[in-house]
Amino acid sequence: MLALSIALTWRALLRPRRRGDTPVDVAGGARALLTWAVFAGTAVAMQWIGFVLGFALLSAFIVAHVFEHGWRRAAPVGIACAAGFWVVFHQLLGVSPRRGCQASPMCRRCASPGSQSPMSCRRAA
Repeated sequence: MLALSIALTWRALLRPRRRGDTPVDVAGGARALLTWAVFAGTAVAMQWIGFVLGFALLSAFIVAHVFEHGWRRAAPVGIACAAGFWVVFHQLLGVSPRRGCQASPMCRRCASPGSQSPMSCRRAA
């Protein structure tokens, strides 16, 4: 997917412009790059803050920044999305997302040669 997105971006940048073409939307491109960066940041932060909170923050950011609504509307949407996710997966399906190093291969305490199991890690929930 990354290779395809790079190829499409490169192709769009190298395509010659014609006289009748619309100008490049720099503000839209900046908004898209910022959204991608926030998505990547929340994906990394989810190992510490948990999926539900990360999903709430990402949803609120998308409503506030991409759809250009205020934070007064974005905050309830983020909370509602996270609550809906929690009800469906945790309550109805019985699937509880793991937290901490049990779910993350990036924890150095659990990946160290002397550790016996992820359950012994102090960061595990």
